[in-house]
Amino acid sequence: MLLANGWLLLLLVLLMIPTCRIEMLFLGALAVVLAGAGLLDNRLRRAALAGIALGIGVIAFALLVSGCGGQPRRYLMSYDVAVDPSFTVAQQTVIVEAVDAWRTAEPALTLRLTVGPCPGITTFCVAPETVSTGELGHSYDPGDDRGCVSKIAVDEIAKFASVWTAPGDPDALLRQTVEHELGHCMMGSEHLGSGALMCATPDCASMTLTVADLAHFAEVR
Repeated sequence: MLLANGWLLLLLVLLMIPTCRIEMLFLGALAVVLAGAGLLDNRLRRAALAGIALGIGVIAFALLVSGCGGQPRRYLMSYDVAVDPSFTVAQQTVIVEAVDAWRTAEPALTLRLTVGPCPGITTFCVAPETVSTGELGHSYDPGDDRGCVSKIAVDEIAKFASVWTAPGDPDALLRQTVEHELGHCMMGSEHLGSGALMCATPDCASMTLTVADLAHFAEVR
């Protein structure tokens, strides 16, 4: 009995530490397995059933939450940004400029930039779009605690640069697209009105961050 109660106490202590969804699923499964073993001993049956119920509850809760405990992942103030190395060096330079634009506009924001695969759960992955969707870019949560993936359609950007930018500057349109998609990763799917970077289409969007964008950034936090 003391052993079973000890495992339950340990699990409760672990659950008090902010954890991410995958870790919570692991803890819940561990509780079910450890408690299930106690069913073999009639003296531990009551504690074992309580442990199984607790483990199932943890698993259910983990399936309902997104990301890490505490503040939602999307609304943090510190992120890693991983840039897919399949972008050309010139494109990587423009993406760095887009990241720097966020850093300059919001000094309290920390963006750690690397070229390579996504290293962790607070990562934004900036990668080329490989399937034609008719969009210049789109962002989504892959649902596996990897953060946010921004797909950038560099071919579409090159094609429509003369339409969306006065001098037909594909670098300017790429920079605007990356800044916009990073905004979605940090602020959600909502678009803002005409004149803001986060306006829905390039023809109504600013080429860089505006007061309206930064006000919305602060508002969602």
